[in-house]
Amino acid sequence: TRLPAAIAISMSALCGAALGWWQSGVLNWLALVYMLGGVLAMTVGFNLLGDYFDFRSSDDAEPHLGPEPYFSGYSFLLHGVITPKAIRLIALVLLFLSFLCCLLLGWLVGWPMLFFAGLIYLLWFSYMMPPVKYAFRGWGSGELGVLLSAGLLVTMGYYSQAGSISWLPVWTA
Repeated sequence: TRLPAAIAISMSALCGAALGWWQSGVLNWLALVYMLGGVLAMTVGFNLLGDYFDFRSSDDAEPHLGPEPYFSGYSFLLHGVITPKAIRLIALVLLFLSFLCCLLLGWLVGWPMLFFAGLIYLLWFSYMMPPVKYAFRGWGSGELGVLLSAGLLVTMGYYSQAGSISWLPVWTA
């Protein structure tokens, strides 16, 4: 699940929300919970889906050296600890929960949350999923996509608290 990375990306969203709370003076707890839950579920879901697609497209059918699997989703799949079908199902359930959180955020605070979430989904899907997989195209395209999706756009949690769009969270990111 790459939980430390998922928590780090969630911290970007939390920083954006804290900045929005600081500017507006009002804390919308429900929007904060939906936003953090949605970002965390989305990040873990995409990490699992990435492992699933890496496993499905891998030419490396030989297990890694050593009797125990490494602590990663790909290694668990390679050693048969968990099935690809189970990983895909868990990932899709998490992405669906994230999508529900985004819809509820859109209803609570406005359509710009849906716009930002849609851009994040598009960047993550095309980052690691066939047919685009721009993470492997070179010229730093994967790093640029991560900067946009996990850094700049996630800080738009600012909107969940401030209810307005500002350059402040972008500069903070």
